[in-house]
Amino acid sequence: MRRLLLMRHAKSDQSMLGLADERRPLNKRGRASAPEMGALLARLGLTPDLALVSTAKRTRETYTLVADQIAGAVPVEYLPALYLASADAMLGIIRATPPDVGTLLVVAHEPGLGQLAGSLAKGGDKPALKRMRRKFSTAGIATLAFKTPDWLSIGPGLGTLERFDTPKSLVGMASAD
Repeated sequence: MRRLLLMRHAKSDQSMLGLADERRPLNKRGRASAPEMGALLARLGLTPDLALVSTAKRTRETYTLVADQIAGAVPVEYLPALYLASADAMLGIIRATPPDVGTLLVVAHEPGLGQLAGSLAKGGDKPALKRMRRKFSTAGIATLAFKTPDWLSIGPGLGTLERFDTPKSLVGMASAD
């Protein structure tokens, strides 16, 4: 089974007028939520075998804060092609993933990320699917499973949404523990 973790970057700082979009850093809320999401992945045992990350400053910072929470070193590739990529472009990048990668983390941007997640998910957690399709929140992570022999075989409607986690959904999880 293949597992795809699609993560939107954490909340970015939009207060710096004149700063190029690709150079925007995370804001305080983003710097707090990214490690929380990394800790969730660690608790769930969702350690990626490879991470593909957009080269934008906010995605790189998000990934670093997430990776700090995961045991062991995860190989990472920073790809300019993921910056504001369309769903089709992201799918092409994912399909090029080596077959020995079982769990892949992609940290990228809206609207392509949400469109990709929505198109790949045929079924699974229906309330989570509805939330994800309504809004792919900053620092949100969609966990999709595929019963395919390789990454080249994944495509629209072939994934099962196992879960969709956001910083807000963690608040409910903490009180349930």
